[in-house]
Amino acid sequence: MQSSELLAEVALGLAGQGALDDRMNEALEKIGHHLGVSRAYVFLDRPGNAITDNTHEWCAPGIEPQREALQGIEYAGIPTWRGMLELEGRILATDISTLAPDIRAILEPQDIQSLLVLPLHIKNVVAGFIGFDECGRSRGWDVEELSVLSIVSGVVSTVMERDLDRVLLAASEANFRQFFDTIDDLIVVADPEGRLVYANRAVQRCLGYSGEELDSMPLLQLHPVDRREEAGRIVGEMMRRERDTCPLELLRKDGSRFSVETRVWLGPWNGQNCLFGISKDLSAEQARLQMFARLFNDNPAPMALSGSADGRFEDVNTAFLERLGYKRGEVIGKSGLEIDLFVHPVQRKRFGEELAREGSINNVEMEIRCKDGRIVQGLFSGGIVENQGRRLFLTVMIDITEQVELRNRLEVQRRSLGNIIESSRLGTWEWNLLTGETIFNERWAGMLGYTLTELEPTTIDTWKRHILPTDFIIAEAHLARHFAGEKDFYEFEGRMRHKDGHLVWVLDRGKVIEWDDEGKPLRMFGTHQDITDKKELEEKLRRLSCGDQVD
Repeated sequence: MQSSELLAEVALGLAGQGALDDRMNEALEKIGHHLGVSRAYVFLDRPGNAITDNTHEWCAPGIEPQREALQGIEYAGIPTWRGMLELEGRILATDISTLAPDIRAILEPQDIQSLLVLPLHIKNVVAGFIGFDECGRSRGWDVEELSVLSIVSGVVSTVMERDLDRVLLAASEANFRQFFDTIDDLIVVADPEGRLVYANRAVQRCLGYSGEELDSMPLLQLHPVDRREEAGRIVGEMMRRERDTCPLELLRKDGSRFSVETRVWLGPWNGQNCLFGISKDLSAEQARLQMFARLFNDNPAPMALSGSADGRFEDVNTAFLERLGYKRGEVIGKSGLEIDLFVHPVQRKRFGEELAREGSINNVEMEIRCKDGRIVQGLFSGGIVENQGRRLFLTVMIDITEQVELRNRLEVQRRSLGNIIESSRLGTWEWNLLTGETIFNERWAGMLGYTLTELEPTTIDTWKRHILPTDFIIAEAHLARHFAGEKDFYEFEGRMRHKDGHLVWVLDRGKVIEWDDEGKPLRMFGTHQDITDKKELEEKLRRLSCGDQVD
């Protein structure tokens, strides 16, 4: 296997679906076989980067695994190791006798003779390493191997960082939901179709439903049967932002009625604009007022009330102050412009104008400057509320700094993968099996003598039109085996018709990267490699071996 093919396979495998451990182990196995080394492994540091663990390992036949023995390794015992990774960017030894004593002390018991270790960078710091050992003999590492493995370490670093980000985002969402579950008031979230997508534990406790019963329940079903028509009209007015309260009582599972006043607002939930409702028990008016103030002040999302005419803050919640670093006296009575809150004041002006004109604003991204100068990415929604005859702006900010950073990192990863593929001179394709739409890169079209513009619009039929019919039948059989799970990858060598009329041999490789809930393929990604020269050489060798005349 050529180095470019190895990079493509490793990148495809690590970017695919499934458990990270399985994808990482498969990648180490491919790299280990390609290099012919004794062991390939990954170590990841624990928080604080003082201790590291062997998390993934592949061993050649006859080589004793070391993963269980290499847990909780303290860098303090091998200071030269981390120093070389941070300062030199690698540990390279054709003969480990040239290394420092503290490194030899941990390598010699494993019968390691040669090794190459490259750092893994997560969030711009060395947070582990990927290594390759040779046991029983010495070996060198040529320039191509060092270049390929340097790219591999970058890909592995990116995958590890992306997986860490996903874990952190999931924890953040879990904390947000846990906060709602601590509120004594009834909180529900309904999608644009009026079905519940979330109900806190207070809803279950007060109305007697289980979480499973509430999941996807129509919102109107929470009201008595004789009031549902009126409830439907009110919900419609709420969705149109014509009102923000509902006085109707709720219906318990046992049929009894529960008197509440419900306040609503619109905001983002799982990527769509939803209706949020908080219901208060009217039997304790004072408690209702206190709890509503608590919801405002303790809401994890920064919230603010400001004058519709002058934009001066009349109230902000605790999350606003803590997240942006202000004290209440530094904000109340001042506008966002006066405290230099907005990185792009013109954008804030358009935000206010649209809010005044439309009565609401949803999912607007803006950069906010904290008191100490840090920039926060915020997703803003807002609406106009009435308070004793005065019109106020109620704005809610969801801190999406982590999501934006993740989005940017994913874009960098996409470009990095694109650069790897471009440097490998591979054509690429991405096939939507539901619609037939297929995206090719310029290199794919160039192999056949076309520009991409000449082939557009492109679908899977673009490929079918250029592959020989007999080869297409064989390709379909290979695809079917991959779709059925018999093969991890689709791979096929076939002939395609060039624009000038001659045939081009292509190595077609790919993998399904998205499946539906029933196990049917939805989206597939792959590469094309021109192997015409290889095929022509094979044919000449075949003819020579048969004694045929070769031109």
